[in-house]
Amino acid sequence: MAKRQNWQLVKKDQTYTISELGELYSMSRSGIKYWIKLGLKPIESEEKKYYFRGEDVIVFLKKKNERKTLKIDVFKCFHRKGHHRIKSDKVTLLYTNVILGNKNTKQVKIIGNCEDCEGIVSKQWSERKLPEFLEFYPGIKIIKKVKSNS
Repeated sequence: MAKRQNWQLVKKDQTYTISELGELYSMSRSGIKYWIKLGLKPIESEEKKYYFRGEDVIVFLKKKNERKTLKIDVFKCFHRKGHHRIKSDKVTLLYTNVILGNKNTKQVKIIGNCEDCEGIVSKQWSERKLPEFLEFYPGIKIIKKVKSNS
């Protein structure tokens, strides 16, 4: 997973060059240029040098740092390296000992087969949200397993 950059290092009312941003975030010039491909907008300049408004950098980094959650019916497919739906005949619920947030809910890993390629798909889910998943897949056969600490 990509590193999340601290947007608070940037001053809103300051202008930055690629070199300054690279130094601020310990990144190479090509890393900052990749941000441009991802949507960071430079200030229009007649020179070949890029300048960025601090405010634009902050907006870009906040958006880039957002967690992307998969929809309830979309899983990560390990065979085809993408996101696919689960085959709705049976799933395995692997109860982990990971506690999520301050609500003392355990994490559950939902494992099944890909609807497209029969490969393994999985997603990490909150035990508290399991009824929502089960409502979406009525009649699904569930195999429960508990992951030990060892």
